[in-house]
Amino acid sequence: MPLRTTKDSFSVGRTVLTPHERETADELDRLDPHFGGLYRQGLEFCQHIDEPGVVYLLAHAGREIGNGLVRLLSADGLAPSEEELEGVA
Repeated sequence: MPLRTTKDSFSVGRTVLTPHERETADELDRLDPHFGGLYRQGLEFCQHIDEPGVVYLLAHAGREIGNGLVRLLSADGLAPSEEELEGVA
């Protein structure tokens, strides 16, 4: 499963994004490029969901997006710091 680090707003690996998925990815990119990247990778993971460990990676990506969006849209509105991002990896 190839992991891509660059944004391609029309496809993810072998997955062609639907208009709704593309709009979601673009909006997540607008808020924070890490969210858009996690979303696109999550879509790629869905193609390999039966492989061992993939479901955990997908759950982690979803949790990171959810937690990050709550923090970003909360009263403080701060994106994660570089130290916080390094701790996620």
